[in-house]
Amino acid sequence: MATLFRRKKSTANVPDEPNALARRGAFYGIQAILIGLILLVLLPLLLLQAYFIYDRYRYSKGVQFQSNLEISRAVGRAFEVFVHNFWNQELAIGTSFILRSDLSIKQMNRVLKETTDTYPMIQNFAWINPQGRVIASTLPDAIGRDVSDRPGVQEIIRGQKDRSVSDIFVTTRTQEPVFNIIRAIQDKDGSLRGIMGASVDVTRLDVLFAFQRSMGGGISILDSKGMLVYRYPAIQIPWEERDWLRLYPSLITEPLAGKENVKTLIAAYDEKTWIVAVTPIHSLGWVASAGRWQDEAFGPIMSATMKHASVALILALASLVAALTLARKIVVSVTAIRRHALALGRGEADKPVIVSGPAEMRDLADSFNRMAGEMRIRETALRESQARLRRLYESGLIGVTYWNMDGAIIDANDRFLEMIGYTRAELSAGKIRWIDITPPEYRSLDEQAVAEITTTGVNSKPLEKEYTRKDGTRVPIIIAGAMLDEKGFDGVAVVLDITERKRMEEELRNAELHFRLLSDIAGRLLASENPQGLVNALCRKVMEHLDCHAFFNFLVDEGAGRLRLNAYAGIPDEEARKIQWLDFGVAVSGCVARDGSRMIAEDIFHTPDIRTALVKSYGIQAYACHPLMVQGKVIGTLSFGTKTRTSFTPEDIELMKTVTDQVATAMERVQLIEALRKSRDELELRVRERTAELETKNRDLQEFAFVASHDLSEPLRKVQTFGSLLETNSGDRLDERARDYVSRMTGAASRMQELLDALLRYSRVETQARDFVELKLEDLVRTVANDLEVSITKIGAQVEIGQLPVIKCDPNQWRQLFQNLIANAVKYHRSEVKTMIRISGELQDRTARVFVEDNGIGFDMKYLDKIFQPFQRLHGRKEYPGTGIGLAICKKIVARHGGTITAESSPGKGSTFIIEIPQSE
Repeated sequence: MATLFRRKKSTANVPDEPNALARRGAFYGIQAILIGLILLVLLPLLLLQAYFIYDRYRYSKGVQFQSNLEISRAVGRAFEVFVHNFWNQELAIGTSFILRSDLSIKQMNRVLKETTDTYPMIQNFAWINPQGRVIASTLPDAIGRDVSDRPGVQEIIRGQKDRSVSDIFVTTRTQEPVFNIIRAIQDKDGSLRGIMGASVDVTRLDVLFAFQRSMGGGISILDSKGMLVYRYPAIQIPWEERDWLRLYPSLITEPLAGKENVKTLIAAYDEKTWIVAVTPIHSLGWVASAGRWQDEAFGPIMSATMKHASVALILALASLVAALTLARKIVVSVTAIRRHALALGRGEADKPVIVSGPAEMRDLADSFNRMAGEMRIRETALRESQARLRRLYESGLIGVTYWNMDGAIIDANDRFLEMIGYTRAELSAGKIRWIDITPPEYRSLDEQAVAEITTTGVNSKPLEKEYTRKDGTRVPIIIAGAMLDEKGFDGVAVVLDITERKRMEEELRNAELHFRLLSDIAGRLLASENPQGLVNALCRKVMEHLDCHAFFNFLVDEGAGRLRLNAYAGIPDEEARKIQWLDFGVAVSGCVARDGSRMIAEDIFHTPDIRTALVKSYGIQAYACHPLMVQGKVIGTLSFGTKTRTSFTPEDIELMKTVTDQVATAMERVQLIEALRKSRDELELRVRERTAELETKNRDLQEFAFVASHDLSEPLRKVQTFGSLLETNSGDRLDERARDYVSRMTGAASRMQELLDALLRYSRVETQARDFVELKLEDLVRTVANDLEVSITKIGAQVEIGQLPVIKCDPNQWRQLFQNLIANAVKYHRSEVKTMIRISGELQDRTARVFVEDNGIGFDMKYLDKIFQPFQRLHGRKEYPGTGIGLAICKKIVARHGGTITAESSPGKGSTFIIEIPQSE
């Protein structure tokens, strides 16, 4: 670092002109010389001090800019990792919901609640159907609510995105700022099956940024509109001051467009100047920022620098004042002073001035001596200032190293030595060379960077590479360098350790690999009708991903009461044949199948557990076995083992559990499908048998009705004929009782004939049916109304025919249907009011609906089923004539057309008959 602060010496020639003093005067000459000497010494020092102040400020500003930029990137990556991990969590939960159709809302709520316990920043976690209605939620009052208009949800419903993060907004329930993390849950065909949505409380995000908060300063997260979502330290600001895009457009515009930005600005909330770095979060469209108060960042440096500058300035002013004071006092012994000045000009007075003459001359000599002492003091102060600056660099957040073109590292701060694992003693001994700590694959890049520095004096952009530490391990870094002098030999480099950033990037890559693996497994299991056959291929992929060396899949054989090896890898076939069958409670898999709980065995070689003896014999050091559970019942086990590690990471165990659950769910799905197929076959068989039975009975009934109506008609006609002859020819010879008997006999025969005719009409609905044709019901109803005009006119009824649909039907049967319904309305009218009969209809959702309304006597709804039964009457024959077969015929006609007929009525207010007929496209 000493090379950075070299001081250049300058000399001044004292004019040796004997006549100058005589021409200008002694007083003027001495004063000019003293002032000139003082200025000649002080001005370079003041300029050098000003340069050091400026260079120190500029360098510190650059360090602060880069430091805030790295912190901002780390904040953005931490937030991005959180969102992507939660998307993956939502996908796993949503996939399990659509696969487990037997889950109740209570069970879904419990799963959602367990997730919010893991993520304290989640305010509400909900399962939403494809129409935007909440099915399950951690907030009970949110269930059933329509959230299709909520931020982020509408895009998912429209299929514009499969995941989203909404901008910040204020909830209507709590009036608190939140944002939503939304994930679409789709089946294998890409159809939307549901939506997982979580509301994040922005005041609880501190846990995500523990490391970044420990770096000091302030950190922030902004949404895609530039609204402040989160800030640490937290501040209370109005909603409008969250709009950073409006308040600081020059700072936020570029990051929202995908570019990083670093600026100094005056904050609106505290009116202080801040150094703020903003970086985009590309995958989310958000931005992250990190900032530090400028006075806090530069305050100590500038305070110390200004103190030194003030001391130097005061000393300079004091020297000028002293020179002027001394010059005015030298008025005596001009000749002696001249001789002494000439001797000084000739260089004869090479020792401190000693004057034994007048006191003024002694004062002049003392002034020269004091001036030399003051120079030494200033040089000491300069060296101390350099030492303070050196300590500042050594205690910083970044590494600083000084090097030369010979490859030697001349000096470095403690942070740099900590990065590479060397001591200061080794640095002093010259044992650290930058070419030795650079891995071979980066040396060509180093040579290019050095060539650029030699040519231009500075790197155009930082270089990302690795250093080899003293212990052989590597540390990832970002380095930027510059030359210290014009000779191009000595240089300085600033080094930033990016180990934490690399770790987070690796975690993000691993999370993405986990997600892809689980997504592939879930998709293949969903598409397969034989998941047992896929276990071998899928588990080999999982085994390769986890760097495992063996897996075993046992299935419960209900008939044998033992476990059967279904799939395996990592052991010879002859060994597999030995464990083809495994008893419950034997080895790890047998114990897991017996107890129904997972077992994780680690450091098996040093664990005296007899259950691990079998896998230990295969050279396995760590082993994890999970039960395959279907509806609370163990159907098998799935286990993985590694020969090179003594333990598994929590992420590995979680992946194994998820894969096990997916396999179990797929097997359960196949079992359910098989059971459903079996039930369907049984139901179809029963339907066919029942249909055949009904068809047989229907044919028998039709034949009976036909025989009864024809065979019984002839005897009835004879009874009617002979009764009429008896009444006509012998009526005067019969007494009153005999004539009454004859009248009753002929009346009963007439009623019997009416019943037989009605029965025949009822049977003809099936026996004389015609093909369906397209028919305008409105024209048919007008024809029926004309046929019944006499009876309608007789009671003064008014028939209103509204708009009716066009349907496919049997025209004759529908004509009989409307004749019966309108005739009923006429028969059961109320004489005290004008009879109104309205026929209307509609066609909606491929269903034709017809309404026949009247204001007649009506009926009690408890008799609704009775009125549609054959020969059932609600009134006596004397009140209202008829057989009670009309509405039964209507019901049979509608049933033949695949529809339904019902009625709504109230005594004394009339009735409405409603007919619904399905219509194919």
